Amino acid sequence: MFSSFLRLVWVKWFLCAQALFRIGAVVATLYTTLGKKSVLYGIQETEVEHIITTSNMLPMLLELIDQMTHVKNIYVIELHRGLLKSDPVTADDFNKKLEGQNRMIKLITYDQLARIGYLRENELHYTEPKSSDLAVILYTS
Repeated sequence: MFSSFLRLVWVKWFLCAQALFRIGAVVATLYTTLGKKSVLYGIQETEVEHIITTSNMLPMLLELIDQMTHVKNIYVIELHRGLLKSDPVTADDFNKKLEGQNRMIKLITYDQLARIGYLRENELHYTEPKSSDLAVILYTS
């Protein structure tokens, strides 16, 4: 059974996925159990520009950052330190490390993304997706 906190994380991820479907974007899922090599393979193969993740994955993404050439933004659904076995990195920790690597990747929290999306001047103009459009790429073990 999910704790209420993990359920909230899942709901936020699902809302992001639904927003992406709405604008016709393709969602590619990469499970943390795949390991670094497989996660990097999926990121490179799909040429993703935007990653939605939880903070416990930031240490792995930071290790792979030099090889993620297409990534522009990483959107983080925050998890608290100590909730999982790994010790999550905060958005501030991650951004400090990126500064030293001269990468133009922005790390944006879910709450920041929600505030940005709320502003009328940030309203998206997009083409409605068609039923024949690709929606999901699912990487499994």
